[in-house]
Amino acid sequence: MGSWIKKEFLGKGSYGTVSKAVPLTRELADSNDDDDDDIPSIMASEIAVKSADFKFSTSLQKEGEIMFLLSDCPGIIRCYGEDISDEKGKRVYNLLLEFAPGGSLKSLIERRGGALPESEVRRYTRMILKALNYVHEKGYVHCGIKPHNILVFPSQDGNGNYVKIANFGLAKKADEGNGLSGDPRLMGHSRGTLPYSSPESIVWNMNKPPVDIWALGCTVSQMMTGRSPWECTHRLELKWKIILGRELPRIPDTMSSQGKDFLLKCFERDWKTRSTAADLLRHPFVEGERADEMPLLQCAAEDARWVSRVSMFKEKEEDPLAIIPIEFYLPSFLRVLLT
Repeated sequence: MGSWIKKEFLGKGSYGTVSKAVPLTRELADSNDDDDDDIPSIMASEIAVKSADFKFSTSLQKEGEIMFLLSDCPGIIRCYGEDISDEKGKRVYNLLLEFAPGGSLKSLIERRGGALPESEVRRYTRMILKALNYVHEKGYVHCGIKPHNILVFPSQDGNGNYVKIANFGLAKKADEGNGLSGDPRLMGHSRGTLPYSSPESIVWNMNKPPVDIWALGCTVSQMMTGRSPWECTHRLELKWKIILGRELPRIPDTMSSQGKDFLLKCFERDWKTRSTAADLLRHPFVEGERADEMPLLQCAAEDARWVSRVSMFKEKEEDPLAIIPIEFYLPSFLRVLLT
C-alpha cells in the first residue's frame, strides 16, 4: 500500500472514501536514492487519503490535477501526490491530502452551539476570500463552496483557528460546460449543493466565479446562524425560490451593517454585477482583518519526514518502490478504456 497505512475511516461520498492515514517512515529509511531532491516530500505526520476504485477514479484524478495546479495557495488544502494501492484484490487510486485536525467548518459551527461570533466570521470569511481570489485568478471555479468543504486547523499558539478550502471534486475551468454555450439538457441542473446554488448555476449550469461568491454568502449566513441559508420544506420550492423568488438567502438580523451589506453584494441576483472576490477583499466587513493573522497557512511542520511513493505530478526516471502498470501513465480517458 505504498509508504502509508490507513488508520481511521472519515467519510464517504460519490467519489469514494476518505481515511486518515499515517506514513511508514521506516519503510523509506533504507532508500539508497541519491537524488532525493527530485522526489516530492510530504512534511506531515498524518494525512487524509481520498480513495476510489481505479476503474472509476477519473473524477478523483481530475481533482488531483486541479489541486496540484493550485498548490501554491496557502488557503487551499495541500495535495501531496497520488498513489495506487492493492486492497482486497482491487486496484485503488488514492489522492494524498493534508489532514485537518479541526474537521470541517460545519462541524465547528455545530460544536460551538450553532453559531459563531461575528468577529470570528469576519476572519474566516477573509481567509476563504483570499483563497477564492487565487482560484479565480487561475481560471478555475470551485462550484462547491459550503461549510462542509471548508476545513479547520487550530493555530500553533492555541489562539483561534484558520481555515482552508477543500474538496475540488466539482471544480472546473471557468465557462467549461456552461449551459449558455453547451448542451441545453444541462439547464436546470446545478453542480453544487442546492441551498448554496446561485440562480445562474441552476438555470444555465453556469461555471463562472460569481457562482462561488453567492455560495460564500450562503456560507457566511450559516456561520452566523447555524441554519441553512433558506427556509423551505422541499427541494422544488427551494429551487423556485432561488430562480424566480424576490427574496434572498437569509441575512441575519444580528449582523452588523457592514456584514449585511457584504451579504447583499454576495447575493446580487445579476451575476454580471455581483462583486468579485477581489472586490470583497476591500469590503469593510473583512478589510480590517490583518493578513498576518494566518501564520500557519504555510507548509506543515518540518519535523516529519516522508516521501510520496508514486506521483504523476512530478516525473521520476525510476521508482524502485513502485510497480505500476504502464496504463497508469496514460491519459485518464485511455486508462479507463484499458482497465
